[in-house]
Amino acid sequence: MNVKKHRTNHLKVLMKYVVLLVIFALLGSATACSLPFKIVPNNQEGGPPPGEEPWEGEHPPEEPWEGEHPPEEPWEGEHPPEEPWEGEHPPEEPWEGEHPPEEPWEGEHPPEEPPPGEPPPEPPPAQPAQPAQPAQPSGGAFSADVSVTDIYPGNKPQGQFHVRITNHGPGTLNNVTVPVTCQYERTDKNTKAQSSKVANITVKLSIKPGEQMTFPTTLDLDTNVFEYLVACEVKPNFNDPDMGNNNYNEPIY
Repeated sequence: MNVKKHRTNHLKVLMKYVVLLVIFALLGSATACSLPFKIVPNNQEGGPPPGEEPWEGEHPPEEPWEGEHPPEEPWEGEHPPEEPWEGEHPPEEPWEGEHPPEEPWEGEHPPEEPPPGEPPPEPPPAQPAQPAQPAQPSGGAFSADVSVTDIYPGNKPQGQFHVRITNHGPGTLNNVTVPVTCQYERTDKNTKAQSSKVANITVKLSIKPGEQMTFPTTLDLDTNVFEYLVACEVKPNFNDPDMGNNNYNEPIY
């Protein structure tokens, strides 16, 4: 009796396990059937097969418009061409043999083009030729009254005569070269015999109005033997308002 009871209990437990397994199998099948699934064939990529609707929430692929060509795919490493803006004219190709326009240098402003319909700007008028300035005397003296104001012996009884030149203005003389002519007539104190001598010298005057300069004349003298009448004349090569005072004479004993 005990053996039969024991077998009966094992059968009951085994039946319980079998029932539980069947229940779990049914639940698993029902769950698997409720899940969505999709089969994609190997010969199609990028979308569901023809006639199959897309999944829920998935956007359908855009179809090309009627008459529209599919976009060409660029080559490997090639940049796609830039499309012009709407209303933009395509760039003009140069004619055969035509030189391309020169590009401005770096930092150079391109020439301004006049607005359409306006005539091009007129070139500026030519500048009139400037009159030539009159030649100025050496040193820039425009007008100066120079005169010989004194003649004197540089040394007595023997030596040479000197001449004094004065600038009476109005101009200033600055390193101006002026020729001077000096001469004397002498008389021998004992015999009364007469003789003469001339010297032409060139002096450089750098004197303001009212100033004086002295120069040796190269005319020798000997007051122990002769009496002299000496005369000198300055000959300016610029405008001298008073030419009457350019010469001067003086007796020397």
